[in-house]
Amino acid sequence: LSRAHPIWISLSSDAAPGMATLVAFCHVLTAAFSPTGLVAPRPAVTVSPAAAMGVRMVAAPEVYDTFVQSQPLVRQKIKDVGPSATKGGLAGIVAAAAAVGYVLTPSSRILVNAVGGAATGALGLVARKRLAEERRETAATAVAALLSRGLSKVSADEVAAVAEQYGVPRPRFQKQLGELFLVYLGACLSSSEILTSELSELLQLKSLLKLSAAQVGTQAYAAGRQVYSRHRAYLEDSEPSDSKQILTKFIFLAERLISKDESEEGYRYESMRAQRLFGLSAEEWAERAESCAIPFYEKTLASAVLSGVQATADQLGSVRGSLGVTQPTADRLHASVYSTLARSLIKPEEASAAQLSAEARAKLDATAQLLQMSDEAAAAVVAQLTEPLYEAAVSRAVAELEDMPLADEAACAPILGALTRRQEQLGLTREGCAALEAKVMRARAAERLSEAARALRVQDVNGAVACVDKMLDLCGRSATLLGESTGALYNDLGAGVMREADVLSLYRLELLHCLTDMNVDTVEQAKLSTLRGVLGLSPSAAARVYEAAAGPMLRRVIDEAVAKPLSEEAKDTLAAARRGLDLPESAAADIAVAAYTKKLAAMAPDGKIPTEAQSTELNELRDFLDLSVGQVYAAHKETFTAAYRKSIKEVMDTEGAIPDEYWEGLDKLRERLGVSPETAEG
Repeated sequence: LSRAHPIWISLSSDAAPGMATLVAFCHVLTAAFSPTGLVAPRPAVTVSPAAAMGVRMVAAPEVYDTFVQSQPLVRQKIKDVGPSATKGGLAGIVAAAAAVGYVLTPSSRILVNAVGGAATGALGLVARKRLAEERRETAATAVAALLSRGLSKVSADEVAAVAEQYGVPRPRFQKQLGELFLVYLGACLSSSEILTSELSELLQLKSLLKLSAAQVGTQAYAAGRQVYSRHRAYLEDSEPSDSKQILTKFIFLAERLISKDESEEGYRYESMRAQRLFGLSAEEWAERAESCAIPFYEKTLASAVLSGVQATADQLGSVRGSLGVTQPTADRLHASVYSTLARSLIKPEEASAAQLSAEARAKLDATAQLLQMSDEAAAAVVAQLTEPLYEAAVSRAVAELEDMPLADEAACAPILGALTRRQEQLGLTREGCAALEAKVMRARAAERLSEAARALRVQDVNGAVACVDKMLDLCGRSATLLGESTGALYNDLGAGVMREADVLSLYRLELLHCLTDMNVDTVEQAKLSTLRGVLGLSPSAAARVYEAAAGPMLRRVIDEAVAKPLSEEAKDTLAAARRGLDLPESAAADIAVAAYTKKLAAMAPDGKIPTEAQSTELNELRDFLDLSVGQVYAAHKETFTAAYRKSIKEVMDTEGAIPDEYWEGLDKLRERLGVSPETAEG
């Protein structure tokens, strides 16, 4: 060919203008028949060291420029010459080769020169077939060259036109485009650094190449196989590694790419085979994919909410959709960034100086709309910051309330005013503040109860009573402050603070303290009523405790009274004690009957029949104790049944008719013994 170069020049300038194309195509022929022109190995696409270190993104122009440079020389020459030149060269290559053979054959005979032309013509036919195939393969190189200019500088129509320019059938061209997509996806997976710019370029590339969802899924799976092949040893290791980070990046990119499939079945197929490749469940796959998206969405939220970058709710929704952030996760992230903004506006670290201004409230409302948070969710976030501040104000108010010598309405007015102002500063509702006030005050009362229980366990009676009194005083003062009843604020507080045994013991201790003078006055009754409510003591349980405490006191008074000669003065003292102790009538009667029975047993040991004087004394004692005859029948029956039965037997043993005076004697004996007619009849 080098020897024929003048001939090519002559042909192009004098004989046939169309042959001028073959002058340039000569270089293609040289590359085509060079030892490495068609079989030059295609090196793996590499990226810059900075990109490999995750410092910057893997840029598509760089990847495809490297790809073009890695192609065999013949394809580069075909691309440089252009599809039109190669097409024209292919059309005339057989004739040109025959002409060259004819001219170069060293013979003066026309027949010999014809044979030489035929031989080189056959070689030209072989070259034509090989170059036609290379021309079709060069379509991928040509598309890569277009992409190396920058994805934004290329249109889908330009890419599609390459197929016709290089004579590539559509199925084959689509396969080439899919492989080009895999080139960039594989380059992205050479680094573990996850960048949304790479995802954006992948999606843009999919659109430029007009790849179907199935094609993208196929290339994503192929990229997964590459990752598995290269990093398998490290992926199976239990230690963290860069390979595992690359796998996570693959999951994120693959999920975002295949999720664009509008067919649910198509998406399920592509995701499931990728999951099986790495032995992951659908839940693990989704969790790892979303974990990659969360940091990017957090940055977006920080820019829009904290940095003041203009954004709309629709734009945030679009970002969520692109990143694959689920709604529950988005709600959590929204609440977090909203809380950060609220904290910066309220400044809770400033304690009593912190407040929610009108401007801050307006900004929070606008942000809640941007984040599409419900009123309840936004209020809950703000409440987490403002409620502790109000609780602190209530705690200060309680401390001040406890220290006041007198806590009437006038004295409580300044404290209540301060709480009202704090409520307005923090933008809280009255209902919310009421709940917080009750919470703080119940907590303080619970502390007092706990202190009383601890004192009780170490038998510090005075300390326990003092703690109970302080607690009850706090209950009264706080009720005055808030205009509430103590029951509404403190009922059933003890159930969550003390054991049941401690509740009963504490109530009994306070009751005994009130009964020191054997009289529960109106103030003490109110105190005990409040204590019962605070401790959550049922009426029946309270009655049992009261009887257990007051009963022995009444018994002691009665025992002391009957041990002395009975008198009206002693009877009045006993009546006063009964009124003061205010025991239930049945309980007081039982105690009196017990005292009467004791005296009866002393007068009639072993059922001895009492004398008339003793009977008279027993009747006086019964009247003194304010007992009826019927109330002591049981005691007399227990004591004198044997004696009365003996008397009846003696009468019955009389021979002949029993005289009437015997029956009259039995009636008198029954009356003396205090046995009821029914018992006697029996």
